[in-house]
Amino acid sequence: AYKNAGTAFLVGEYDKAIEEYLAVAREYEDTSFRMRAVCRVGDVYYKQKKHERAVSYYQRSLKIPSELWWPDDVKESYARADYMIGVCYYDQKAMNQAFAHFRRFVKTYPDSAFVDRAYDFIGRGNMEMERYGQAIEAFRMVGTAKLEKETRRTISPGEDLYVRITDADVGLASKGTALVARLS
Repeated sequence: AYKNAGTAFLVGEYDKAIEEYLAVAREYEDTSFRMRAVCRVGDVYYKQKKHERAVSYYQRSLKIPSELWWPDDVKESYARADYMIGVCYYDQKAMNQAFAHFRRFVKTYPDSAFVDRAYDFIGRGNMEMERYGQAIEAFRMVGTAKLEKETRRTISPGEDLYVRITDADVGLASKGTALVARLS
């Protein structure tokens, strides 16, 4: 049922996707699928640019308790739902709400893969508001997320990859000068 809802979402049948996700949430009330399904309803509304409704469903998903026997499996799902609330605020140009939310998010989920993205949004928002000093500070934090040592991070095609280069000579480079870095 959850996969059927996902397929409907991918092919643009948003009403059907919402209906299916909500059916999953009702039927599997005592499982992690409830939280994930409610969060995915938020994703459908976000895709439709109905940000207020999306925020409502992301907030609802965060109120669903995680399973006692499976708590680690859904931790990043909770982080993603909370992160998406900040993204919705950002897309609505409610920058102060977005910044406050992303800062709280970073404190709540310091090990999340979404922390770097949150700092990136704070930096971009400050650039739009021409608050360059704050933008620089936020951009400096990109790439500093502390992940567990056992966690191996992979980047899928289309995902952002953040790289921090620290070099004493970087101040010598002028604007528009290419900086060569080899990553493996």
